[in-house]
Amino acid sequence: RTYRAFEISGESMLPLLPGSVVIGEYVENWHSIKDGTVCVVAAKNEGIVLKKLYNKVNERGTFLLKSNNIA
Repeated sequence: RTYRAFEISGESMLPLLPGSVVIGEYVENWHSIKDGTVCVVAAKNEGIVLKKLYNKVNERGTFLLKSNNIA
């Protein structure tokens, strides 16, 4: 297994604050990610963020990303 640590930005996954360091495991097969899994995401416009993923790879070729601070 491969693990990496990331410093996150943004306030989307409270109570974790911007600048918090999270450790994640590298996932090679994106199809195996289950809905609602919290993941470290390298986003082009937002930087390194923590989001809940909903796997839409089979249907749309994408993931739906959600923040904890949005109802």
